[in-house]
Amino acid sequence: MCICDSDRFSNCFQFNKTKKYNCSGKNLCYNDSQCFLNNETCPTAFICVCNDWYYGRQYQFSTKDFIFSLDQILGYHIKPSISVHQQPFIVKLSIITTIMLILELIIGSLSIATFKVKTSREVGCGYYLLVSSISSMCMIIVLTIKFWQLVLSQMSIITNGSIMFIDCISIEIILKSCLVSSEWLNDCVAMERMFNVIKVAARSRVNVESKLSFKQHFRLKLKQHKNIIIAPSILLVLGLPRLIISFTSGCMRSPRQSWLYLIGYFVSFIPSMSTFFVFILPSKNYKSEFDKIIQRWIRPFRRRS
Repeated sequence: MCICDSDRFSNCFQFNKTKKYNCSGKNLCYNDSQCFLNNETCPTAFICVCNDWYYGRQYQFSTKDFIFSLDQILGYHIKPSISVHQQPFIVKLSIITTIMLILELIIGSLSIATFKVKTSREVGCGYYLLVSSISSMCMIIVLTIKFWQLVLSQMSIITNGSIMFIDCISIEIILKSCLVSSEWLNDCVAMERMFNVIKVAARSRVNVESKLSFKQHFRLKLKQHKNIIIAPSILLVLGLPRLIISFTSGCMRSPRQSWLYLIGYFVSFIPSMSTFFVFILPSKNYKSEFDKIIQRWIRPFRRRS
């Protein structure tokens, strides 16, 4: 094989295509990676060259068949035996994001308090939204536990094998279950609201014996209940980034792509955590019940003052 420089001078050497680069038969690299020694007779260091989808000093970790998981996105970036403020910026930003989840706990509590009121559950949507709010609260708590368990274990602060085993078999499953159940319940709300609009439009058309067609009645009812369209539309827009990232980027071939997947990971939780902004604020009934709850909580403090 010959290598030519810009002046067209060549430097040729013998290249054996059949030679296996496995550190003299003692391959220290995983997943069919090539191993190179700094000195074949008396080696003091080695380096691994890997295929796509693998990472780590010995390329023992894989992102093949990748799913959105914090372990695969951040695990490689968290440095052991150093403090939090010395960690890479991507880790620090993730820590700030998880701290902001505490605010979501407060908002989630307000959502649960609103849907616990009997008048908010006069139709099935109220029950769905109550369970969805509880599921979102559980999801936030589990996500925070998951993140800090990952950080502390990668920093070698948590070394208990039992804790790490429990996290491996349960935490991620619980997190995904809460996310999926919350999204499913929100879909149920959208479907029930649409059926209610169709039912009300048909009933009002029969009662008033209007000359308006069913389509005209349906459009009229949609204008009267704009929040029914607003809520699913917002959830659809919030879910698009995760869908686009999943289809356009494929698997995470390198830790350098972590930013894209980290954004997609956190964005995937936004629809489930936006119940208060999507369902309560646009609705006159839910907003009225929420205002009554706030007034009820503030009243004792006003009396004391």
